[in-house]
Amino acid sequence: MDSYDVEVAKQDNPQVWTRQSMSTSTMVTGLLSNSTYTIRAWARVGEEGGQGIWEDLGQVSCTTGFFMSSVYCTPLATDAILVNWPPVVPAGGSSPVSYSMRHKVRGDGQWGPWRTVGAQSSTVLSGLQPNTPYDIEVRASEGDLQSEPSSASCFTSWAP
Repeated sequence: MDSYDVEVAKQDNPQVWTRQSMSTSTMVTGLLSNSTYTIRAWARVGEEGGQGIWEDLGQVSCTTGFFMSSVYCTPLATDAILVNWPPVVPAGGSSPVSYSMRHKVRGDGQWGPWRTVGAQSSTVLSGLQPNTPYDIEVRASEGDLQSEPSSASCFTSWAP
């Protein structure tokens, strides 16, 4: 076998395959985070009439990563908390990871808008109502990739 190709298709759109040449191993790039793909490998086993003869080596399904883990809250005052989370390892390369956060009063059902936090893995959320339960979600972004939001982290701010 003198060369190999790999084909990749997003599982929710299996009609669209991208193909790239490789050696015995390769890094497939340009995948979306938190998405499932089918990857098929081919080996060139010869040539006939100026055309390559390819053998299907099989396929696998995989799901890409780039997930937020737990979010932690620490009360700072009657109307403010410190929100922090473990840093996310970049999924797609060397782009810096940045974070966004949103919150709501528990049971209200109306999430506030996403606000960019930046590259740090903590922020202070202020202007809260005292003695009120809140839900918080944080998501990571790297270039065009974006993680799913973290699981909601619930807390109650201090009473005055």
